[in-house]
Amino acid sequence: MQTQTVSRTLTRPVDRLGEVARKQWLYGAWILWWRPPGYAEIECATATGHFARSLEIELRGRVFDPFVRSRPDKQALLTDLNEPRPGAQGKHAWLRILDDKANLGDMLDLTRLTDSNLRVAKEFKDWLSNGLPKLADVFVRDEARRILALRNRSEHEGEDQRIRAEEACALCRKYLDCILAG
Repeated sequence: MQTQTVSRTLTRPVDRLGEVARKQWLYGAWILWWRPPGYAEIECATATGHFARSLEIELRGRVFDPFVRSRPDKQALLTDLNEPRPGAQGKHAWLRILDDKANLGDMLDLTRLTDSNLRVAKEFKDWLSNGLPKLADVFVRDEARRILALRNRSEHEGEDQRIRAEEACALCRKYLDCILAG
């Protein structure tokens, strides 16, 4: 069973990841499945962080950076974001995206916030439907929150830690598959 899980984890999506994201993914896999006994002090929770970092790198490099570069007038988007607008979901996250300071949580939130009344969110929804339609379709808010919760959680130990790292690996792989299929 473990060999089959490891095989699927490494062949999908690692061979198509960018270099930095691939290294993060492989560090996570090494910690989770190949760590020699002398390295037992490296906790499985660390693997979760590597899988999440790989997803963050690919979301930034293949989704959000290309979207921002495709906008002919970034200043118009900033102006729109700075206007008062009741119920404008994702406003601060979009400001961080446009300032190249967004984190994984911002990017996961914005992937689901395609019904926001912000101009940039509407343009992003159109951009996604043309370039990465599977990403918006597969996105599940609870799973995104789960990825963040697993990444931020450090108090779990032992086998529980391994199970949580494997769960994080599967969730991150699901989204990476969609990004890379685009």
